[in-house]
Amino acid sequence: MDSTIIIAVVFFVGAFIFLHTYFFRFNQTREQFLEEMEKILGGKVRPIEDVPNSHKVDFTYEGVKFTYEDLEVEGFSSKYFKANLKAYTETRYHFALKQKSLKRNMRGDNMFLTHSQKNVKRPLTPKAIHLPSFLDRFEAISNHNEMSKELMKDDKFSSMLKKYRNEDSRGNQSQALRVLEGVIVLEFQPSENYNPNIFTLRRQVSLMENYVEDLFYCVKTINKMAVTYNMC
Repeated sequence: MDSTIIIAVVFFVGAFIFLHTYFFRFNQTREQFLEEMEKILGGKVRPIEDVPNSHKVDFTYEGVKFTYEDLEVEGFSSKYFKANLKAYTETRYHFALKQKSLKRNMRGDNMFLTHSQKNVKRPLTPKAIHLPSFLDRFEAISNHNEMSKELMKDDKFSSMLKKYRNEDSRGNQSQALRVLEGVIVLEFQPSENYNPNIFTLRRQVSLMENYVEDLFYCVKTINKMAVTYNMC
């Protein structure tokens, strides 16, 4: 058989398998997605108490505890789904970014940070922490100024803040990565314009491995710094 024909056959078979897999993932149910998540994470899907139609998967990676939360949220006019990936440090460190001007920002960081501060032992106010130039629209909220300054010097951590920085159609910026009283949280928004987002994750469940690796690095880095700054 001519080599050109063989190459063409291999190409079309490969394309068929790819398209079949893609459209299967695009059309799969939430239950099928969570079953795949179980297999990848090695945990068991369980309901979240007091949160209707929401589930979680607790798992451990390289000795670090994680939780994946798949949440149904009541919106203004309808319900929607979002998700969180949480990794647990051995610290009480808190670090989050909010946009400097929040007059028009009625959701996202403003509401999230206000809620998160209710559980913090002492009031948090924006700190004079030098942020990379790509975060010049933000200010930091932290419970340890010096440790936060040191964390900003970590190139890999800073690159994650850049990767997970988002901007909506009105120019409001938000940050999907936070550290809330020792728990690192990566938020998956219900819009494909955001990184990360729940829709892309459902189509490409294997991407979760990359997100776990990112948070694993954050845990190790923060745990190490916390020893120096007495934040354990």
